[in-house]
Amino acid sequence: MTIRQMFSLAVALAVLASAGCGKSRGKLAGVVTLNGTPLPYGQVAVYGEKMEQLGLATVLDGAYEISDLPAGPVTLTVQTHQPTGQPVGAPPTPARVWHTAEAIKESRRGLPEVIRKAMDRIVPVPKRYTRSNQSDQKVTIVGGTTRFDVALVGQAELPPR
Repeated sequence: MTIRQMFSLAVALAVLASAGCGKSRGKLAGVVTLNGTPLPYGQVAVYGEKMEQLGLATVLDGAYEISDLPAGPVTLTVQTHQPTGQPVGAPPTPARVWHTAEAIKESRRGLPEVIRKAMDRIVPVPKRYTRSNQSDQKVTIVGGTTRFDVALVGQAELPPR
């Protein structure tokens, strides 16, 4: 092997080695169930080791997908209702009127029909799954797509009003 060929090989190896130095990223996808039944509507949030939120996705008929997540261990939370009791993703309405049937219908008017129908079937989830420091839903993200089905079990709870 000539010096020129060895130099070219060394440069090629250095380029390949440096390409692997960056943090790899991946996608997380799966199905959220509550007591074995797909969750009609909600949100999945992904938290890193320092409990920083890395991603958020809508759950629709159980399915969720979150792209561009850093590789490594994460904790997932699932929410269907905000602390006020209002469904996640619903447009804000005054606290004193959001729970009336007319206010709920009016607040959803601008949402896509598929979301409105899913919100009509919304069910609360057990509180322990709504907090990153209590959730036992943990997975390690790898490059490409990581499949993780979130199996929630227990009595559903609505936040106090």
